[in-house]
Amino acid sequence: MGFIRKSIVVIISVTLFIFLLLSSFLLIILTSLEYDNVHKEVVPFVKNLLDTTTNVSGKISAVYPMINKSCENKTSFYFETPQGIFNLSCDVVAEGSDAIFEDIVSKKIDEIYYKNYECKFFDCFKKEDIPLFLVSKHSLDYFRHLYVYTLIIVGLLFILLFLFVSNKSNSFIILGSLLLLVSLPFYKIILFFLRIINSGPFSKLFAVLLSNSTGVYLKYLIIGLLFLGVGAIMKLFSIGFKINSLIEKFFDKRKSNKEKDSEEDSAENNKKI
Repeated sequence: MGFIRKSIVVIISVTLFIFLLLSSFLLIILTSLEYDNVHKEVVPFVKNLLDTTTNVSGKISAVYPMINKSCENKTSFYFETPQGIFNLSCDVVAEGSDAIFEDIVSKKIDEIYYKNYECKFFDCFKKEDIPLFLVSKHSLDYFRHLYVYTLIIVGLLFILLFLFVSNKSNSFIILGSLLLLVSLPFYKIILFFLRIINSGPFSKLFAVLLSNSTGVYLKYLIIGLLFLGVGAIMKLFSIGFKINSLIEKFFDKRKSNKEKDSEEDSAENNKKI
């Protein structure tokens, strides 16, 4: 029975490690796909996209005098490019052609992020020539669902681990140790993976998906240490209760021995009388 229980604990622990690894990977993608992070990280890619495909910055510089003149009696100006029509504030126009380009890049990122991609995640690779959907809310929602399912499985596996370990504090120590194992090496793997994909045609898009790996690494490290701490405290309390129980047994035994000796002395005195 002991061997079977230990084998089950090992199987649960290995499965738990796999799903913790998967959950950490999904959490990196989720936090990296938050709007603020995408807006910051994807700027160089979008600038390059606009310039290499349609030379937007060059066209802005060429027609800037006309745009500036048009803004004399207007508050906004519609600037048409092959990438779309952009409504430019004349306050931005007044700041120069570079400011206009920055504003168009920002609006293009918003368009990419909030666009309604009418395809499932993997089908979008076939439909889109450039996989811009990777850095969109569409992808964020897809990975969020996967992450929720993974967390549910992790929770169920931990409950099973708690039920099968003989010493309940060990379940917290095992989970804490697994979290540390996931976070420490996995961070190095992510960095290595980023170096590999850095030469691909859409490497910057894939790099955005993994841009927040350091933050997730720290979260898993801290949570792992907390679980180890809880397990250690539970063990200390368990040891404390055992020591207290031994002390009580020791004093109870001494008390019972004294009572027994007292009864024997009383019996001997009664005999003498």
